[in-house]
Order: sequence, then structure tokens, then C-alpha cells
Amino acid sequence: EADYLWNNWFLQIKNFKDVYKFAEDLDQKNYMGVSLICQAWVFSMLTDTYGDIPYYQASQAQEGNFMPKFDSQEEIYDQIIQQLDKANNLLKNSANLDGTSDPIYGGNIQLWRKFANSLQLRLLLRISNKNVDKASQKINEIVETNSTNYPLIENNTESAILKWTGVSPYVSPFNAWRNADWYTPKLASFFVDNLNEAGDPRLQKWATAIDGEYQGIPSGYAIGNPPTAKSTFPLSLMNDPLLGNILNYSEVQFILAEAALKGWISSKSAKEYYENAATEAIKLWGYEVPSDYLNREIIAWNDNDSFSKKMNQI
Repeated sequence: EADYLWNNWFLQIKNFKDVYKFAEDLDQKNYMGVSLICQAWVFSMLTDTYGDIPYYQASQAQEGNFMPKFDSQEEIYDQIIQQLDKANNLLKNSANLDGTSDPIYGGNIQLWRKFANSLQLRLLLRISNKNVDKASQKINEIVETNSTNYPLIENNTESAILKWTGVSPYVSPFNAWRNADWYTPKLASFFVDNLNEAGDPRLQKWATAIDGEYQGIPSGYAIGNPPTAKSTFPLSLMNDPLLGNILNYSEVQFILAEAALKGWISSKSAKEYYENAATEAIKLWGYEVPSDYLNREIIAWNDNDSFSKKMNQI
């Protein structure tokens, strides 16, 4: 269990590094840029999961380096943010990719730029409690002072999602699971109760009804006293194309809502970003937003609320 992500993600790092090397040899800046974006994304997941990891010496087994030096998470974040800046610049005037080689954006380089810059927002927000000045200044540059150089994901169709088609190799990784492995774990009450209280239509996609109701169980319980089994994931969700989500539009809007609330950007209010995020997240899954959704108690934004409550809502 512990080394599965490690082994597989570093395998993909090697693949993406090979893409960069071959593209560099052929002077194909489009594939070089996409490679850097994918490397940054995978490295971010690796360091978020494991902390300090090999970065500079990663994937050098062919050169005989079987014990790569570990680098600090701080240094890794600095490097992958720089990689995304470099990718954005490489793609600025690049030709589109061969569409058959790109299952995410069909070869559209402008959308890859938007993904790169939106991913940079995610990573900057993650380091903001460690280096608020660096993070806030760069976010401000991306969103406001130099926004023409940093296009961002602007709607749901531009979301970075590897949509499972069911045709190899684009088959959901959950497809090989036994049904019982999928529905035996039960949904937590925090997840189900919040969606219930909000009257969120996505609940029918993500949970099974028990006795006509969606019900979760506590996340913890006394030894020997497990709660009665309740809602679980529906089997229909196993192969849903949207489970290939990498970074979607509503996440970008929630990031911007937090940045606005903290005063790092001012072109729009935190409320505007927040409400757009909340509604677009529903639309992504193909549902209509209930007419009074933004006025419901658990969802409604109140400018007079405390900073901590607003952060909690975001």
C-alpha cells in the first residue's frame, strides 16, 4: 500500500522526462511545455504525499544512480512553480499538438497554458502559509498585474480532466475493482450530511439511497460497535468519465475566492468567485443549480460573517 503511489508516479516522471528530452532534440516547444506541466503535477502529488523526495536526481537509474539524493519539499515547490512558468512561456507561441496524442485537450496548446497557470495557483495557495509574501505576490501577478501573460481555466469545458471512455487505454482505474470493494466502504456523515443540508443534486450521483434517504455514518466509532451500514458509492460511479479529474474550473474559482478574501487580488469580490465556484461545481456534473441554492443557509455568503466562517465556507 505504501509504495504503490511512489513507484507508479516516479514511473510517470520518467515517461514525461523522456517526452521532454525527445521534444528538445526535435525543437518541439509544444511537447516540451506539456511535459513540464505534467512533471510539475506529478511531482506536486509526490511531495504532498511523502514530503522530501528525490527531485534533481529522480529517474536516473539508466545512468547508474540507484540511490538518488532527497530534496526538501520547499526546494521542490520552488522548482515546480518555476517549471510551470517556463511551460507557460514555451507554449506561448507554440503550434498545437497532434490531437490524437492528447486525451485531455485534443492538442489545444492554449488550453494547456490555462491548465499550467491554474495549476500554479493551486500550488501557490498551498505554500501561502509558509511564504505568504511570495505566494500572494505571484498570485496577484497571475490574476491582475500580468494577467494577459497568464490565461486561466475560464469554464467547465476547459477543466483538465482525463475523461474515461471505456476504450483502452482510457479505462477507469476502478474498472478492475470487484463490486464489493467499491460499495463495502460506507460514506461518512460529514460528506452526506453537508450535501443533504444544501439540497445538492450531485448527491444522487455520489451516494446510494438507503430506505429512501441518503445517510452517512460517523467517521469513527468505539471498538466493537460499528454503526449500521448506510449510503455507499453507486456502482455506476466506477466508470464515470469525470473521475479522471485533474483540476477543474470550480477549484480555480475557489482558489480565487480565498485569494480575494485574503486581499491578494481585488478585480472581483470573494463572494463573486465563491458563488460562481459553488454553482459551476454542480453544472460540471450535468445538473441544474436549484433556483434558491445560493440562499440556502449552509451555502449563503454573508459579507458580515467572520473571516474564519467565510474561509470555512470556501
